Amino acid sequence: MEENKQGKPKPSIDKEYLKKLAEKIKAEKARKEAMNQKKESEGTPPPPPMSSIPPTLLDDDDEDDDMAAEKTAIIDLASLSGQSADARMTIMDGKDEGKSIEITRDEIFAGRSLDNDFVISDISVSRKHFKIKREGDHYLAQDMGSGNGIRVNGAKSPSATLYNNDVIVAGARQIKFEILNEDMKAKYSRKTDISEDEAAPVKHKSSLISWVAIFLVIGAAAGGYYFLTQQSKQIQQAAFKLGFEDIDKIDELIEKFDFKKAEKNVQFLLSQTKKPQDMKLLNERLDIIKKEKTFQDKFNQGKVLFEQKKTLEAGKILKEIPEDSAFYTEIKKLVGDEAITSWKIDDIKELIKTKKEDDALKLIYALLLEQPENADAKALQEQLTSKVGEQKAKDLQKKAAEEKAKKIADAKDRENKRAVATQKRRARAAKRRETKKRTPKKTVTVAKKSASSEYDGRSIDQARELYLSKDFDSAIDLLDKISGGTSGAVSKKSSLMKLNVIKFKRTWDKAQNSSGNKQKKYIIRLIKYDKSISGGKMRGDITSLKSSRGSSDPFKDSASSASSSGGSMSDTEAKKLYMRARSLRKENPDKARDVLEKILKNASSSSKYHKKAKKLLKKL
Repeated sequence: MEENKQGKPKPSIDKEYLKKLAEKIKAEKARKEAMNQKKESEGTPPPPPMSSIPPTLLDDDDEDDDMAAEKTAIIDLASLSGQSADARMTIMDGKDEGKSIEITRDEIFAGRSLDNDFVISDISVSRKHFKIKREGDHYLAQDMGSGNGIRVNGAKSPSATLYNNDVIVAGARQIKFEILNEDMKAKYSRKTDISEDEAAPVKHKSSLISWVAIFLVIGAAAGGYYFLTQQSKQIQQAAFKLGFEDIDKIDELIEKFDFKKAEKNVQFLLSQTKKPQDMKLLNERLDIIKKEKTFQDKFNQGKVLFEQKKTLEAGKILKEIPEDSAFYTEIKKLVGDEAITSWKIDDIKELIKTKKEDDALKLIYALLLEQPENADAKALQEQLTSKVGEQKAKDLQKKAAEEKAKKIADAKDRENKRAVATQKRRARAAKRRETKKRTPKKTVTVAKKSASSEYDGRSIDQARELYLSKDFDSAIDLLDKISGGTSGAVSKKSSLMKLNVIKFKRTWDKAQNSSGNKQKKYIIRLIKYDKSISGGKMRGDITSLKSSRGSSDPFKDSASSASSSGGSMSDTEAKKLYMRARSLRKENPDKARDVLEKILKNASSSSKYHKKAKKLLKKL
C-alpha cells in the first residue's frame, strides 16, 4: 500500500463506487434543476425525468458513454480518500464545461474512456489522452500517445511542468489547472498568471477555432512534406547518372536468364532518371527482356520435343529463335552444330523457292564465313551467282562480311568496356578497404617514430623495381608503407612517387583498351609519368602499345598460358592454393587475387580448381 506525504497509507478507491456516486450526484442535480424550473415558470409542467432523455454517444465503441456525455458535478476525491487535494483541473468549454476534479493522488488519467479518473466527453479527445503526474513538489502533464497531443499555454509538448492557472488543451477542449497547496502555489506560479478573462474561452467559437487551427497545421505539414519529397526526388534525379556498369549488369542478368531481376533493375533505373537518352537505352532493354521471355517458352517447348525424339517438330520451334538471342547458345548445346547447319540450308532453299535470291545469298555468305568448306552452301552459291549476276553476288558477299566484322568488333568492344568496368569496381572496392584500414592521425605519428629506421632510400628503389616489372599494385602498397613509416625527405619522395605510379597504372589500363589518336594521347601521358618515376626506363614498353589492344577477357591470357604450358601444376597443389586464396579473400583480397592468378597460369584449364579459381577471381 502506497503512503501519502504525511506517511499515512493511502486508502484505495473503488471505481465502481465512484461510478455509482456520480450517478447519484447526477440524479440529485437533475431533481434540483427540475424543481428550480418549476418555480421559475410559475405553474409550467416539470421537465421529463432524466431516465427518459436519450444519451448522446461519442463513438460506437464507447460503452456507457452516456454518463460521460452529461455535465458532471465536482468529484471530491479528497473527501473520499481522507486526503487533502493539492491541485484541481476544470474543463473550461464544451458540453463538460465546469466539470472538475481535485487531485489527491500521484497520477490522474484523463481521456474520453470511462475507465479514466477524469472523463472528457469530446470526440477530439483520445480514449487515453494525458495524465497529470506528481514529481516531488510539482506536477507534470504528460501525453499518452494521443492523436491530437496536448498543448500547455499554447505550446505543444509531450511533457510539461504545470504552474498555477496553466491551461491544458486536449483535442478541442481547454482544461484549467489550479494549485491549491499554498506552498506549491508560491513556488509554481508564473510572474503574470493568466487572468480569468484571458483563460475563459469564447463560447460557441473556441471549438470551431481549434478545429480550424488543427486543419491548418495538418495542411501546412502535408504541404511541407510534399515539397520536401519532391525536392528530394529532384536532387536524386539530378545526381543520378546512368553508367555502362548499370547497362552491363542488366545484360549479364539477361545472359544468365534471370529476367525477373533484370526487369526489376530496369524499372528502378527508369524511376531514377529522366534523361531521354538513358530512358531510350533502358526501354530497349525492356523490349529485349520481353522478347527473351517469349524465346524462353519456345526453347522449353522445343527442348521437351527434342528429348522425346520429335526432332522435326522441335526444329520448327527452335528455328524461330534468332542468333542474337541468349538461348541460341543453349540450342547449339541441345541439338548440335550439324542440325543448326541443316536448318540454315533449309531456310536458304525456302528463300530460293520464294524468289528471294538476295536474302538467300546473304544467308549463304554468313554460313560460309563460319564454315568455308560447306559443300551444300557452295553449291547453292554457284546456283544463285549465275542467276543474280557475279557483280551483285560480290556486293552481297562484301556486305555480309562487313556485317559479320561489325558484329565481332561490337562484341570485342563490349568485352573491353566490361573489363574496364570490372577494373573500376575493383579499384573502388580497394579504395574503400584502404580507407577502412587507415589509422587515426595520432597513431600514424607514433608509427612514424617507431618505424623511422625501417624504410630508407633502398626501399624506394625496391618499389621502383616492382613498378618496372609492371607489378603496380605491389609498388603502390610498398610506397604507401614507406610514406607512412618514415619522415622528412624519404616520406615526401615516396608519396610523390606513389601518386605518379597510381596515375601511370590508370593511364596504362586506358591505353591498352584504346586505339588511334586517343591511345596516342595516353602514351604521351605515360612517357611523362614514367620519366618522373624511373627516368624513362619503361619507354620501350609504352611505345609498343601502339596499334595493339588490351585482351578482351581479363582471364584469357592466364588461361591460354596454362593450356600452352600443359598445366604443370598438380591438382593437389592447385587445391592447396585455392583454399589459401579463399581464406585470404576477406582479410587480404589483393593477395588472394595473386594466388588465384597463379592457379590460372600454372594449372590445367581442364582442372576443377582452375575453373573454381576463375569463378572466385571474378567475385573479388
